[in-house]
This record gives sequence, structure tokens and C-alpha cells, in this order.
Amino acid sequence: MKMVVPPRPVAGKQSFHKGYRPPMPQAASHFEVGTETATGRGWHYEVTLTTAQGVGTQHAVTLCWHDHDYWCGGAIAPSRLVERLLALLAQHLGKGHTPATLPPRFDCATARRWLPEIDDWLREGSGVLGGPCDLSQ
Repeated sequence: MKMVVPPRPVAGKQSFHKGYRPPMPQAASHFEVGTETATGRGWHYEVTLTTAQGVGTQHAVTLCWHDHDYWCGGAIAPSRLVERLLALLAQHLGKGHTPATLPPRFDCATARRWLPEIDDWLREGSGVLGGPCDLSQ
């Protein structure tokens, strides 16, 4: 596993240590929620994110029952909720607190730290066409 040195600004300058390049945003053009596995606390998904450049990355995403119930009241399938969450994250990669690239493993609840509005958007978007969670467009 290759270790990446985190950015450390040089005092008085806006540059980074020599040889370090901040990650470029992972502009997603497509994502696929693959295999769903039930766990003791919810669900586990294998997700493939394909960037606009055609590069595919694999991610292990978990969703707990509590978050599923909070975000949609059980009104939609867990896999559909994960799709909506990923669509929102993909629109905001590299903006604000949202990371430029998604980590290889994360729980859906982590999205709250990256995108504080996601709770409201997912709860509002459970059936609203044209809302921030509408994937029909």
C-alpha cells in the first residue's frame, strides 16, 4: 500500500511540500451499486464509481438500519437510498467538506460530516421529482 503524505502548507506560502499533489476531484460520470449483503446492523454494498475519464474505483459502502429508517422511513429500498446518497455525494465531490475522492470503505452516516445538508435532502427527496435526490433526470 502506497502511503500518501498529507498536505502541509509551508509557512507564509500557499504551496505544498515538494512532490505532493492534492487529489483531483473524482468527477463521477457513473456509479453502480452492486452486490447487497445483509449484515447484523444493516447492509453492505460493493460500489463501482466510474469517473468522467473512464477510471473505475471500487468502494465498500455500509448502511445501517437506523439511518435507512431516519432518511426514508423504510419507504424505499436500501439500495435505492444508497444510490441517492451516492448521487448527492458525486455532485459535491471536492466542494466544501466533501472529499475530492471517496474512500475505499465508508458508512453512509459519514456523509453527514462531508455534506451536512444530506439529511434534509435525503428526507425531502424520498418521492419528490425534481428534488436533489431525484435520479429520473
